[in-house]
Amino acid sequence: SVVGVLQVYFPERFAPSAEFVRTLLGQMADGLRITLDDGKQVWRPFGLSDSPGGAATSGSFAVISGIAILIRRPHWVLRALSVCGVLAGVFCIYISEIRSILVVTLLDACVLVAIQVIKKRLTSATATLIVLTLLVVLGIGWTQSIGGVSAQDRVRTLVSSSVTSVYYRNRGIFLESAIFDEVPKYPLGAGLGRYGMMYTYFGDPTQPKSTPLWVEIQLTGWLYDGGLPLVVLGYAAVGIAFVTTFRIAVNDQSNRLIADCAGVVTALNAGWIIVTLSYPLFIGQGGMIFWLLNAAVFSAANYEHSKRSAGTKN
Repeated sequence: SVVGVLQVYFPERFAPSAEFVRTLLGQMADGLRITLDDGKQVWRPFGLSDSPGGAATSGSFAVISGIAILIRRPHWVLRALSVCGVLAGVFCIYISEIRSILVVTLLDACVLVAIQVIKKRLTSATATLIVLTLLVVLGIGWTQSIGGVSAQDRVRTLVSSSVTSVYYRNRGIFLESAIFDEVPKYPLGAGLGRYGMMYTYFGDPTQPKSTPLWVEIQLTGWLYDGGLPLVVLGYAAVGIAFVTTFRIAVNDQSNRLIADCAGVVTALNAGWIIVTLSYPLFIGQGGMIFWLLNAAVFSAANYEHSKRSAGTKN
């Protein structure tokens, strides 16, 4: 996220060259620029990715992990670093103008606060909510001081009409198409490797029964790969992961660190489940991060439970 901030302030030094971006993205590249308050145009911050706006994803992690560290009330140095991380994260999300990541990050933060309330840590929940609100306001003010009103205008479209209308105009149309158009055609799937980089690597466009398919949301990807059975199994799997980490976060009192980590992953899980309705999360590193974090939390909690059981028997 800090790299993303530097790419906005010092694009000549920290951002990739225009030639590289245009070679990578083609004609769509210039549409990923933002106009700063002084009239200068720069790419949406990359962070450490190769995609304009990629710093927004890093920003989301910075916000949630920063809040999680503040909840644990660590040493003042870590608190200061966490505050800086949250501010940098808000800056990257807001200036990248990626509304879906903004919504998901707010949802994740609300889940984190809700978990504190469920665990009856009301003081912690209240303090977290106040600090988060203050940092978001400061981060947005900082962003607008350099980014002008373009980011503000784009975010304002989220409340320009009802939530359902905003979603349908942007991503809901793909959900509707998957349910009413693709399900009747591929109830048991269209075959593996029909979309994305798998088709680029292994597909054969000369085969009339194996033409490339386009996927915009995860539900469509699961439908093509395995039909309705895989859609049901896919959502059952992520749902079980969410419930498991939530139970560890709320019920595990023997190891606060594991419980707090489970709370963070639960919050991230909530956002990731929503993301499946706007992006094919499990075709890239996002899906790998999902299962890595869930497996890590489950393994740690299971090990702690086994250790306690062995101690009880002894």
